[in-house]
Amino acid sequence: MIDSGAAATGVATAEATMTILVGVKGKTCDFNMDYRYLGTDGTVGVFRVDNPQLGLVAKARHLTTCDTLWELPSQVGSLARAWRVNTTLVQLSDDGTELMSLVAPS
Repeated sequence: MIDSGAAATGVATAEATMTILVGVKGKTCDFNMDYRYLGTDGTVGVFRVDNPQLGLVAKARHLTTCDTLWELPSQVGSLARAWRVNTTLVQLSDDGTELMSLVAPS
């Protein structure tokens, strides 16, 4: 991923992906990746959603195509948030009273 300068300018801009193994520029994504980034497995990036009015805590995006692969829902206006603690994704419940470790479905 390449920082398109949003941090320097304070303006949200599109991000370009890079295929690291071959150094080819990928599709330009229509969302800001920088500070919302939670982690990746090398193919899928997980990004925090900071607007509680959207009813989402996080989104997973394919790092080459920018397609949304899954979303982690929450109640609109809730206290739900997601963080990365070392290698673990953690979610705060909608009512703000519980912390949960997020794991991939089996």
